[in-house]
Amino acid sequence: MQNSSYARFAPWVAVLGLIALLVAAATYFVQGQFGTPVQVALVVGIVALIVAVLLNPAGLMAALGARQARYGANTTIMVLALLGSLGLVNYLVVRNPQRWDLTENQANTLDPASIGALKAVPGAVHVIGFYTVDSQSQRESAQRLLDRYREVDPSKLTYEFVDPQADPVRTNQYGVTRDATLVFTVGEQRNTVEGFVSESQVTGALVRLASPDARTVYFLTGQGEATLEASDTASVSQLAALLEKQNYTVLSLNLATTTTVPADARAIVIAGPQLPMAPEDVAKLKAFYDTASNAALVVLLDPSVQYSTEITGTRPANPLNDYLRDSWGVQMRDDVVIDITNRLRTSAGENPALFASDSFGNSPATQDMAGFVTVFAFAQSISSTGTLPTATIVPLVQTSSQSWAKSDMAALAEGVIDQAEGDPIGPLDVAVSVEIPERNVRLIAFGDSDFASDGILSNAQFGNDRLLLNSLNWATGDENLINLTPKTPTSRFLNLSDAVTQNLILLFVVVIMPASVLIMGGVVWFLRRRHK
Repeated sequence: MQNSSYARFAPWVAVLGLIALLVAAATYFVQGQFGTPVQVALVVGIVALIVAVLLNPAGLMAALGARQARYGANTTIMVLALLGSLGLVNYLVVRNPQRWDLTENQANTLDPASIGALKAVPGAVHVIGFYTVDSQSQRESAQRLLDRYREVDPSKLTYEFVDPQADPVRTNQYGVTRDATLVFTVGEQRNTVEGFVSESQVTGALVRLASPDARTVYFLTGQGEATLEASDTASVSQLAALLEKQNYTVLSLNLATTTTVPADARAIVIAGPQLPMAPEDVAKLKAFYDTASNAALVVLLDPSVQYSTEITGTRPANPLNDYLRDSWGVQMRDDVVIDITNRLRTSAGENPALFASDSFGNSPATQDMAGFVTVFAFAQSISSTGTLPTATIVPLVQTSSQSWAKSDMAALAEGVIDQAEGDPIGPLDVAVSVEIPERNVRLIAFGDSDFASDGILSNAQFGNDRLLLNSLNWATGDENLINLTPKTPTSRFLNLSDAVTQNLILLFVVVIMPASVLIMGGVVWFLRRRHK
């Protein structure tokens, strides 16, 4: 065999064997299973190497005895050891999967609210995605998002994808009229999300499945309250949008144009009236809550100094405050809280009436507020009258111990914020919840309407939206929806408005960096040539 005329074919057969082994390894890596293609390629590779040895055994022995062969053997052993180590690590990772999300907002990790939404759905959720080949990128994005929910509990959520063009019958069955549509189903219940889906949209669909009953929230109008339309930063359009995502129907209500409060009201929100409510309108509220069941009253009331055009020594009559005092045991003090410790700085400087608080009471509405900060602007303090022994009044948000409530409105209008004798000192309650056992209704009271305004809710770093939704869900008896407030991603933009900065970046990236590489290469070449 040593002098066989076929010896010259040995290298080619060996190369063929190596190629077959590489094909086997690559196929197994891609498919993840030891199937027929992998087996065939592996057998071909081994047989080819054996044939190459038989064709030229003398050449193999000579190669093994050469110094280059020893070096090659050492290299081969090192490569095999490296591959073996990588294989072992890969095996351990597959058997014990772990994920780390290093993004600023944990953008690739489900919010606890989303996990809670999935667990709150009664029964298993099946998601059907209708995507054509033209919406491949949207389908991949939706699949990655749904996989995160499946990681929570694979038995709780399953999904499949359907091409609406290939299966028009099923598409019509689910009433799908647009490409890139997800249909969430639990039994006979369905919810639909269209287009590029986000975590908040998926969680919103799960929330609607968890609480399918119609629930209506009325925002009062007629006394200059914040509007539901996105007209300015003082409107409450973002709060309305958050409520709609939780399957609430949001409507406006002017008590002056109706004789009674609508019977379907699950909650009435009074957000920042600029005028005292008429006694007859307050009487309509009282009549409703005296007989209602499982309904909530949410008030966000500013101190009178914020909207009064004239500051006098006496407060204007306010029938709404009287109703809250007499029927709910809550006193809106009509003062202005000054919190020096937690005051915030704005572009206009420090404002002692603008402060943050991360001090929350022991309530179901605040159980997940750890790590969040809420913001108030021109808030009044709230206290208990103590006249309703059965009323349970729980503080939701409190100020620091270095705060006080300024009750002298005339002095405050002149810029005097120093604590005076008789001013209540902190910690002060600026938001409370009220529950009276003999009545199946609840109250949430905030001493500030800016707390719910678009200007503050648009800032994702504050927890105002979470506390608002948690409080309203508690007040309407929907405790299972508490904490279902998906986070809003923080967007970061690099605005290069300065032409000098743009030119410096261009010079560094396009000229300096490539030139540095060329210069270093030239220096290395020159030094090597010099030492030859």
